[in-house]
Amino acid sequence: MKSVVVISMLVWGLCYAGSPQSNAAEKPSLDVLKMKEIPAGSYDVQLQYEGKDQTVKLSIKNNRATFVKSSSSKLEGLSGEFELIGNGVFFARLACKAGGASQWWIFHSDGSATVKEIPDRGEKQTAKPTSER
Repeated sequence: MKSVVVISMLVWGLCYAGSPQSNAAEKPSLDVLKMKEIPAGSYDVQLQYEGKDQTVKLSIKNNRATFVKSSSSKLEGLSGEFELIGNGVFFARLACKAGGASQWWIFHSDGSATVKEIPDRGEKQTAKPTSER
């Protein structure tokens, strides 16, 4: 069963990675099929927590996330690690004072990622790189 889920996520990630991007010539492009780790930098992560939209800023380096700031005190300290599954798909194990979460981060050529909770309840969540350090 676990292998079916992983294969499904890889296929899903390939579908997203292969989708055309407008203005591709103007923006730097991330080759998600060659990713070995999440590009280092700051990310604004839009989460739906307790039915409300929340923002968490994470600093990511060497597939490890460290907390920077959050719009909710319950998400303070959110940090953890990422494991490469393949083709721009990473498995995240994150924890904060409110508890832990497992997520799929599916990267796109613009450097952003779709964030899916495990189990997925249909939340619309994203991670976008920021220019802040």
